[in-house]
Amino acid sequence: MKILLPCLLAVMGVLFLCPAAQTFAAEVVVVKGGPSPLYDDIVKGVQEPLSGKAQVIEFGRSQGEPESALRKIKEWSPKVVIALGNTAIGQIATQLPTVPMVYCTSPSVSRKLLGDYSTGVFLGSTVRKDFASLHQVLPNVRKVGILFNRDLGASFETFKEAKTVAREYGMDIAEIPFDKDPLVSLKPIVNRIELLWVIPDRIIGDADIYQRMLGLTFDAKVPVMVFSGGRKAVELGAFMTLSPDYREVGRQLSGMAIQILNGRHPESIPAVFPNIFLRVIRPGLARKFGLTIPGDVLKDRHTEIID
Repeated sequence: MKILLPCLLAVMGVLFLCPAAQTFAAEVVVVKGGPSPLYDDIVKGVQEPLSGKAQVIEFGRSQGEPESALRKIKEWSPKVVIALGNTAIGQIATQLPTVPMVYCTSPSVSRKLLGDYSTGVFLGSTVRKDFASLHQVLPNVRKVGILFNRDLGASFETFKEAKTVAREYGMDIAEIPFDKDPLVSLKPIVNRIELLWVIPDRIIGDADIYQRMLGLTFDAKVPVMVFSGGRKAVELGAFMTLSPDYREVGRQLSGMAIQILNGRHPESIPAVFPNIFLRVIRPGLARKFGLTIPGDVLKDRHTEIID
């Protein structure tokens, strides 16, 4: 009996400890702002340097509505949270303000949303990368129209930078500012340009405006390149855009999280843009317009073809 009693107490101890073992300290938690193939690719990249040990939770499903998801995250007591998208970022910044956050969002996000204890990756191209890639894909293009919203400060600043960079590549720029309907500004000039470079703002989000713009440029045989439009911009009919390599973005986010785990404060880690971009292009559209894309561009591993 004396021998059995310690054994029984040990077994009871294990049984009592087992439920508690489900609530554990997770070093890294990845919070997805909702269901998205884009987020899924990023998570795959995050898990690689962490050997698949990051906990992942998603807002927008039964187990992942903000309230229950936040309770779960607090139970996990993470040392770092990787937040994907503005929904996740806003919740983490307000509900867990003392937990270091590594974010993934667009460059136009409000800095107030990001909070003070954070760093991350902005999902956007840079103007210089865009025009360098454009010059590689269509080296003979000279007359470029730039469509931008004159009422948005960020759009105008991007236009000014684009105007300077384009001239470095020997391109003549046609300014196409608009207020409400970009088609009103584009129609008088579309037949005098060889390519339209679009600062998307609300253009991509407004399906009617976007399709009418593409119809107008198609009739004029003018290809459209969308700045930071993502793969969707080309799927919907544009000729070209630069899109981040999302799995590589995940690796970048993971690298930042590891730096924080090793003792760096997130404020000391500069926010960055993606390391690798893919050229997403429609060669078939170029052929219809009588344009030639160099063969080495089409064979490049960083070129994604949609036709």
